[in-house]
Formats: sequence, structure tokens, C-alpha cells
Amino acid sequence: MRRKARERWIVNSDLLSAIHDNTGATPGGRSHV
Repeated sequence: MRRKARERWIVNSDLLSAIHDNTGATPGGRSHV
């Protein structure tokens, strides 16, 4: 896996987590730690 792709995935995951946390709604009842 390319480093850039990995960093990109991490950023996307972080953004999604922040959005869900901000919205206060977690799809599927999952909580990311």
C-alpha cells in the first residue's frame, strides 16, 4: 500500500469520525476509539 494512500485513508477516517461525533449520530451504533 502506498504511503500517500494510507495517509489519505487515515485523514478520511478521522474526518468521518469527527463528523459523526459532531453530529452525535453513529451509524450502526459503532463507536470509534
